[in-house]
Amino acid sequence: MRGKNSLLVALLAVLVLAGLTLVLLIPQGKVAGVADSASLGLLLLDQADGVYILAVSDGSAADHAGLQPGDCILHVAQTPLEDVASFNGYLTQQGQTLPLTIRRNGREMHLSLPLR
Repeated sequence: MRGKNSLLVALLAVLVLAGLTLVLLIPQGKVAGVADSASLGLLLLDQADGVYILAVSDGSAADHAGLQPGDCILHVAQTPLEDVASFNGYLTQQGQTLPLTIRRNGREMHLSLPLR
């Protein structure tokens, strides 16, 4: 697991240097300095048409829900998703399941993400 953490830290550094806005949502303690939304296991990036998934932690809630790197989250509960900040607004609903509409390889799909 240490190699994956190093890769994520390096990826984060490159993206920050490139001036891109992103929020880390991965298990607390897995990457230094990350303490947001511990059980989801996502590395996310704002895009014009939704929120792009850069990485999914193995065994996380996102992994079990079927989310994959490269997916773009378009809607949460049939509401268009504007950015990572609006996605974070849904994360307060512990114990709930978020219905997501994603785009994967040009096709829309519906998945459910349990909030632990």
